[in-house]
Amino acid sequence: MAPAPDLAEGCATLYVDNSAALATDPDKSSRFSKLVCNRYRLSTHEHCDSLDDSDLLGLHFARDGLITPKGDRRWKLQGAIAFALRCGSLTSRQLHVIVGVFTFQCMLRRELLSLLRAIYCFINKEYANPHRPWPAVRRELSWMQRLLPMLTCDVRRHWSSEVLMYDASPWGVGICRAHALPDVVASVGRYSERWRFKNHENVSMRVLAHRAVVQHVFQESGAEAAEQLRVRILSGKKFLLSGIDPADLNEDSFIPMVPRVLGSYLGANWRTCVSSPWSRREHITVLETRACVAALTLVFRKLRHHHRRWFFLSDSVASILGAGKGRSSRPGMCRALRQVCALVLCTGIVLNVRWIPSELDDADRPSRRGLSVPRPPHGGFSGCFPQDRPRRARTRRSVEPAAIVAPLGVRCGNSVCLAPPSPWRPYPGPCTCTCTSTSRHG
Repeated sequence: MAPAPDLAEGCATLYVDNSAALATDPDKSSRFSKLVCNRYRLSTHEHCDSLDDSDLLGLHFARDGLITPKGDRRWKLQGAIAFALRCGSLTSRQLHVIVGVFTFQCMLRRELLSLLRAIYCFINKEYANPHRPWPAVRRELSWMQRLLPMLTCDVRRHWSSEVLMYDASPWGVGICRAHALPDVVASVGRYSERWRFKNHENVSMRVLAHRAVVQHVFQESGAEAAEQLRVRILSGKKFLLSGIDPADLNEDSFIPMVPRVLGSYLGANWRTCVSSPWSRREHITVLETRACVAALTLVFRKLRHHHRRWFFLSDSVASILGAGKGRSSRPGMCRALRQVCALVLCTGIVLNVRWIPSELDDADRPSRRGLSVPRPPHGGFSGCFPQDRPRRARTRRSVEPAAIVAPLGVRCGNSVCLAPPSPWRPYPGPCTCTCTSTSRHG
């Protein structure tokens, strides 16, 4: 599948019985327009060259590369939302029309789709008679009204030469950064992972991961080690239970993988910049999206990073598709995506996240620094996580006399001990009794 068009070279599109050509160069735009009209026999329409501002399909194209909704449509949507906020009751159909217009304009900024959640629940109730909007619905309507001026898209933003890779685990978040050539970043970042599902790709992500790992071992250790790993993968229990055809390992995918050069992605030197634990426990898909938020905060800190196109790498398909779609129906993911939306709008950047296999993710080790059982390299997930909160591995103390340590507020194990517990001690300390028992307290 072809990547997203480059407006520096020009592109053209057809709709109904007309066509439109877009380019940052006027000569290329005119040449594309005439070529499409002659090829598809659309010569009955007038050929109009616009070197200044122009309107097309409800959008306003400015000469400086800024695309916004048409002024009259934006003001109509502004008035409709204001009416919905003033009105004491609404039907689901009325709110459905407002959301439809807002969704079309959000194609310029898909991140704003994360604002809508309670509104969709209200529409699904199918209230035929006017019903009082819920407080959450009114809150989301006010967000829509205030963020309408942010519905813009600048097609002349340049790609940043800095690339970030993020990952999350039950323990914490890990982020790595590297510098690559802008042309290389642009050629890889012009693809979207959502296109894999749009074109019904028959190659699963697990197959792509196996293929990437085998290719990496081939480059590092040679053909013999790669063949041994391939045989081990095909004979593994998980591969046999998955029902994947071994012939799929040789099929090509619609979307090319992120290239590895000299054992690293994009041939860059990746270094760890963030490795910190979480403050609370959440679902892993929510944590992956919050790792994306942590990576965006690094972009937010410096002004020279603003108003650019940024390229991120991640091994979480749910996080990538959620960021590409702009919203999620799950409450936790929706809250995290709203944080992504806030940071993207504040910095004025355009974000594109591509998928990489977990086995080759450089940010995987920093995200698991505090786990007691590390992840084996290139061997898949070991499944040896502790059931409770992850913590650092500690050496077990040998059994010593009872006066060594005692739980807070608990007497020693001697039945004749009359020493009261010490609830005032901030940490467990030695028992104050004079027992000579060698059993552990508690």
